[in-house]
Amino acid sequence: MKTGFIIKELRLIGKSVENANVVFKRGVNIITGPSNVGKSYIFQCFNYMFGGSKPPKPIKESRNYDFIYLELIDSTNTTYTLLSDLKGGNFKLYNLSIDKIKETDEFEILDRKHSPYNEQTVSAFLLKLNNLTGKKIRTNQKGKTRPISYRDIVKFSMVNESKITTEESLIVSHYTKATEELNVLKLIVTGNDDSNIIESLSQNQIANRKGKLEILKEFINDNTKDLKTFKVEPSLMLNETNSLIEKLTENHSNLQNKFNEIESERVKTLDILHKRQSRKRVIEELYKRTDLLKSHYYSDVSRLKSTIETSILLNEENHSENGNCPLCNGEIEGKCSIEDINKIIDSCSKEIQKIESLIQELLESEKMLKEEFKDISIEVSDLEKNINKYTLEIDKGVGLEMSLIIEQINQQNEKKSIVLGALYKSEQLEKFKAEKEKLESSIPKSSSKETFEHISTASLTPLSKVIKSVLKGYNYPNLTDVSYSEEQNDFVISGEDRNLSGKGVRAIIYSAFIVALQELILKKEYSIGVPIIDSPLVSYKKPKNIGAERISDDLAMDFYRYICNQSDLEQIIVIENEVPPTDIKESINHIKYTRENGFIPTK
Repeated sequence: MKTGFIIKELRLIGKSVENANVVFKRGVNIITGPSNVGKSYIFQCFNYMFGGSKPPKPIKESRNYDFIYLELIDSTNTTYTLLSDLKGGNFKLYNLSIDKIKETDEFEILDRKHSPYNEQTVSAFLLKLNNLTGKKIRTNQKGKTRPISYRDIVKFSMVNESKITTEESLIVSHYTKATEELNVLKLIVTGNDDSNIIESLSQNQIANRKGKLEILKEFINDNTKDLKTFKVEPSLMLNETNSLIEKLTENHSNLQNKFNEIESERVKTLDILHKRQSRKRVIEELYKRTDLLKSHYYSDVSRLKSTIETSILLNEENHSENGNCPLCNGEIEGKCSIEDINKIIDSCSKEIQKIESLIQELLESEKMLKEEFKDISIEVSDLEKNINKYTLEIDKGVGLEMSLIIEQINQQNEKKSIVLGALYKSEQLEKFKAEKEKLESSIPKSSSKETFEHISTASLTPLSKVIKSVLKGYNYPNLTDVSYSEEQNDFVISGEDRNLSGKGVRAIIYSAFIVALQELILKKEYSIGVPIIDSPLVSYKKPKNIGAERISDDLAMDFYRYICNQSDLEQIIVIENEVPPTDIKESINHIKYTRENGFIPTK
C-alpha cells in the first residue's frame, strides 16, 4: 500500500450502554445479516466519519450513544483515530488506536466542513492520506477551478443501498454538477487534475486587463527614460558608493578615537587645573590671613613697648616733683614699687620677644606661600594653555575633520539613495515587463476558443477494460464489451445501456464500477479510500415473478469469489443480507449479525 488507508474499527460509545463496535481486517470484509440489525447504520457511520454533514439516522437502538470513533491505519502503518459526536460536530484526531486513548492525550481539532483555505479539516486529513492534497477540478466551461474535497472522492469509493440500483448515471448526480463530477472521475482515472487551467475571461475582465496593459506600458516607458540618465550601471554605482562610504566611515571612526583621546586628556587636565586653582585660592586666602595676623603682632609689640616706656616713666626715680604723670600730667595718687614696675617691664619684654619670634615664623610662612603661589600660578597658566590647545584641536583640528567627513558621508548617502531609487526602478521595470508579458498572454485572441481535456469514450477506455475484466471475473452472462457513453455519462454493457438493465444487474454493474476504479489505480501514486459497497446483491434470491430484476445465484456467489480470490485490493467492505459461499469463508473476515445480536447490543 503506497498511499491511502485501511479501516481497523468503528465504535460507538455512550453512558450506561455497552459499546457497539465492528472490527475490520485487511482484504475482504463482508457484513451480513437480516434487515434492521444495523448494517445500513454502519454505512451511514462511515459516510458521517468521512466528512458527511448528516449524522446517522437516530434509530431507536442508537439513542443512548454519544460518540463515534473510527480507527484508521495509513500506508506507513501509522494509526489514527477520528472521534466525533453524533450531532454534526467537528472531529478530534488522535495518533493512537481507540483502546489507547486517554483523556489527557493530545489531539487536533478538525473541522467537519471542507475549506480550501483551512488545512485543519477532516477532508484535508483524508486527502493527505490518499496523496490528493492540492488537486483541482474544473467546474464550468469557462475554466473555473476549485480544490477538490474528500466528499468529491467518496462517491467513487462508497455506494449505499438506495444508490446502487439507480437508473441515473453512475457519475453525474445532477446536470448542474456534471462538469465537476466528470472531472473528478477524470482525475481518478488519469491522475491529471485541472490545476493548470486558466479560467476564461469575461469582456469586462478583458477590458480591465487591456487597461492595465496600457498603464504598464506607460510605466515601462517612463522608467526606461529615467534609467537612461545614468551613464554608469546603477549596481556599479552602488558598489562604488558603498565602498567610499565604508572608507569614510573607517576614517571617521579613527578620528573619533583620536577625538576621544584628546577629549580624555582635556578632561584630565581640567581636573588638575581645577585642583590647582582651588589650591591657589587657598594660598591667597592664607596670605590675607597672614598679613592680618602680622598686623596684629606688630600692634601687640607696639602696645607692649608703650607699656615698658610707661613703666620706666613711673619709676620713682623718674617721678616729677609735683607728683603728676609725666605723660598726661594727671595726678598720681599712689606710688608703685620699683619691683612691680620691673616685673611689668620684664614681662612685656619677654612677650615682645615671643611675638617677634612668631612674626619671624609668620614671615617665613609668608615667604613659602609666596613661592608656592608663584609656582602654582605658573602651573595654572601652563594647564590653561594645554586646555586651550586641546580645545583648539577638538574644534579646529580633529573636530573639523570629522565634520567634513560626516558631510561627505551624507553626500554619498544622498547619492546612494538616488542609486537605490534607480535600482528599485530597474527591478520594477523587470516586474512591469514580466507582468506585461503575463497580461498579454492572458488576453485571448479574438478568434481563440478555449478547449479543455474532458471525459470521453476514448479516455475512459482503460476503465472500461477493467470493468469488463471485473464483470468477467463475476462470470457476468453474455458479456461481449464494455464502453463509455458520452451521451448518457454512463457505461454500455454488451451493447446495452446500463440503465436499461434490471435492478439486480444495475447493482452488480455498479459494484463492478467501484471495484474497477480501485483496481485501475492500484499502482498509482494516489488512492481514493476503502471501497464500501452496500447491497450489491440486492435482488439476489428475490421471488421469481420479479423476472429480469433478479440476478442468478451463480452471479451473486461469483461476485464474492472474485473480490476474494482475484482482486488485489488492500481492503474492501461489503454489506449484504446473504452470506458468501462456504468455499471462501476461510479467506474473508465474515461479520455475521442476527436479529438477536446486531451491531448495536440489545439489553
